[in-house]
Amino acid sequence: MPEVTRASPADAEQMEPLFLGLRTFSRAGHGPQPDALEPVLEAARAYLHEVLARGDEARTLLAHTPDGHLGGYLVATLEEPNPLTTSGAVLVGVIDELFIADDARGQGVGGALMEAAYAWFRSVGAVRASVGAYAWNDDAITFYQRHGMQPWLLTLRHDL
Repeated sequence: MPEVTRASPADAEQMEPLFLGLRTFSRAGHGPQPDALEPVLEAARAYLHEVLARGDEARTLLAHTPDGHLGGYLVATLEEPNPLTTSGAVLVGVIDELFIADDARGQGVGGALMEAAYAWFRSVGAVRASVGAYAWNDDAITFYQRHGMQPWLLTLRHDL
């Protein structure tokens, strides 16, 4: 069973390949883009340090496989109740990012991260969890649905 721990700034170097891997994977799924990937990766390197420095309003979780290998990470935040929402003004836990290393897939890493995030959400009084997934990422959508997520909002876009 994977071991899930809270990440700290000291984990940045270990996390960086997976953190950049998410951006590389996502870019590949989008198809050709009008900008270069390298500036995105540079911005992500800086963003990683911001993510790891967050206080109690967020959690970055790491999952290590039984052999000690970093198998994946999850970034979770909280969305404060919105009194204007028609779907209930409640505290929502948000899965901002989840990425599993190719060699750790199918080992329970993603599930362990999701359960740890859900536990944190419940501990701070969140009553709902949400996540976004690209429409082309059928594997992620299937994974999230296995963990209780259901479609809620569809975002449409048009490239100009």
